Amino acid sequence: MTETDRPEPSAADPAATDAASTAQSLLEREPTVEAVVTAVAEEADHDPAAIRRDLDPFADDGVLTGDAVRATVSDVSQIVATAETRVDLAARAADDVRAAADPVTDLVVVRDRLRTLEHRLAALQRRTAELGETVGAARDRLDTPAGIHRSAVDLRETAADAQRVVRVADDLATDLEAFESWLESPAERAWTLADDVDALEEALGELSTTAERLKEASTASGPATDGNGTPANAWADATVRASVLELLVADVRAESAVLRRWAAREDASVPAPLPSRIDAADRRLSALAATLSALATSDWRDRFADRLAATDRTLARFDPPVAWDRVREAMAEIDE
Repeated sequence: MTETDRPEPSAADPAATDAASTAQSLLEREPTVEAVVTAVAEEADHDPAAIRRDLDPFADDGVLTGDAVRATVSDVSQIVATAETRVDLAARAADDVRAAADPVTDLVVVRDRLRTLEHRLAALQRRTAELGETVGAARDRLDTPAGIHRSAVDLRETAADAQRVVRVADDLATDLEAFESWLESPAERAWTLADDVDALEEALGELSTTAERLKEASTASGPATDGNGTPANAWADATVRASVLELLVADVRAESAVLRRWAAREDASVPAPLPSRIDAADRRLSALAATLSALATSDWRDRFADRLAATDRTLARFDPPVAWDRVREAMAEIDE
């Protein structure tokens, strides 16, 4: 509901009339910033300097005015309206993607990617609705010094959140456009899978470098350890990465199989080297995992047993097609 749509309090609603009258009379008296700061600080034990900063958008030459409040509400409302527009544009893009995906929603890789994008859109739609409600509540909560302060804080935070929503909605629109292109082009799907295989091979190269360094340290001076436990930490990190890469191999292998079936429907093809590259990556990963296992000391295994067990339990919850954003969130919880 916009400011112009909001009905005036009626005689049949004395509570609304009293609230509006109280808010209006307080602002009409144009209290000084310092008077409101003092009242809020005494009531809520807030830092006066922080309260003063919070009230600054509502102030004009040290006085709180209705004009300044209305200007702030208007500015924030415009920012929220921009966020709503960007989310609406993303929703229209999602409609186009659903239409493009409809013939192939029997393929799990399509169905899961579409569901992930739809969840992102739904979250943005909920958030923009909440932002609009917050602006309305802030506009109606101006009858006490504490209410004025709370409204100033809420409007500032709402403006920041709305700007974030704009960025996230733009990112979603870009991802929806990319997904639609992926749906419509066998070549695009093959290129995307090839990029994933490239990333897998690069990660294996980095893991191989770590394994070689640990092996050299172990060969040169016995077990690869020092006073700070750095080699031990490097071994644990590498072992975790190897487990994550095992899931990535399974993911790209499953997607490769789906894309081959999909391409057969359209009389297209998936580049022949990709399945063989995935097989080679799998063999290389197995060898690296064996090397890391051989390098481990009993102390390392005991020290990192809980972390490695938690990693195994976490990764076991995911199957192809893998929602990698959820994997990252789950792994971050282990690291904490």
